[in-house]
Amino acid sequence: MTNIVKDIRIKIGSYLLKKRQAKLNRNVVVRNLKDIKKAGIIFEVLSGENIKLVKQFIKELKTFGVETKALGYVNDVRKNIDLIGDSTFSYVSKDDYSFFYESKDEVVNAFIDRPFNLLIVYCENDHFPLRHIGTLSGAELKVGEKGVCDNIMDIMIELPDNKGLPELQKQLIYYLTMINK
Repeated sequence: MTNIVKDIRIKIGSYLLKKRQAKLNRNVVVRNLKDIKKAGIIFEVLSGENIKLVKQFIKELKTFGVETKALGYVNDVRKNIDLIGDSTFSYVSKDDYSFFYESKDEVVNAFIDRPFNLLIVYCENDHFPLRHIGTLSGAELKVGEKGVCDNIMDIMIELPDNKGLPELQKQLIYYLTMINK
């Protein structure tokens, strides 16, 4: 019974998201990583390991002069979250979305409104709230793993089975530095 309700919520949420997306005016700009000034990373917080991977990724992006902000989604309610954000990291949970997955948190809305040159979907699972953020972001270029939020990506990286986020990071850096050489 719960899956039926969840499916209905997602269908209505998708409809509302498409209506908001239709009002957006976004131009895709493909740039080399060396020409990117601001990047956003959306990721799923599964464990402390994911946060370490994102921190490592941000550190690597800084070597290219990229200012990065990260937004982590926890697929749980806020009272069960034990994470503290800072100037680089922010975290959101199920509580930050309405019944039909509309954002009701200022952190999410501020992240969506940021003028990123690049948005990286750095996760292995397709959660509707992450798709919501990625869809509404006005980022000039959206990249991530094939099979995760495909309908919002401009560039998708297909990874071999069981390679995971470290391989995605390596491939993204490689291909983004090859663009416009």
